Amino acid sequence: MMIASLLMTASLLSGAQDTALAPPSGPHRLAYTHTDSNQVAFIDLAALQRTGDVVETWGLTVLSRPLTPFGSPPAEVFWTRIRIDCAARVGRFTHAIAIVDGAVAFNQPVAMRDTPAEGSWALDEAYACRNETPTRPVEEDSAAAIAAARALMAGEASAAGD
Repeated sequence: MMIASLLMTASLLSGAQDTALAPPSGPHRLAYTHTDSNQVAFIDLAALQRTGDVVETWGLTVLSRPLTPFGSPPAEVFWTRIRIDCAARVGRFTHAIAIVDGAVAFNQPVAMRDTPAEGSWALDEAYACRNETPTRPVEEDSAAAIAAARALMAGEASAAGD
């Protein structure tokens, strides 16, 4: 399942809580976890927080066209708080922050069911749970990651692929 599909599913389950987190400010170590012509996703290895078998961190997703998950305004860039249960091999989004024109346009916890780590969570799990080394370069800056993601989606780079 693609990340955009997961975001849309999570939007249907969005919680009504009002606890907002600040978007992560860095330093970052953004590792590619999904790339195709419609979206590029990263996991922030610098933000990993482990509690037993559970890892929480930030993800950055850049979409090729605006989407409105979680009741957000149309946005192409989302910071998402993610939770991966390494023992159960499942992941889920727990918070979403939509960025529009460089500013926070939406910031809210989301309720989402656990999704098996195979498929869309596979690289997130590999990096977060098994400390595997990313095969692609890791982006150290969110603006550079967004620019690289847009270039990939536009076909300007040859590294696209899951």
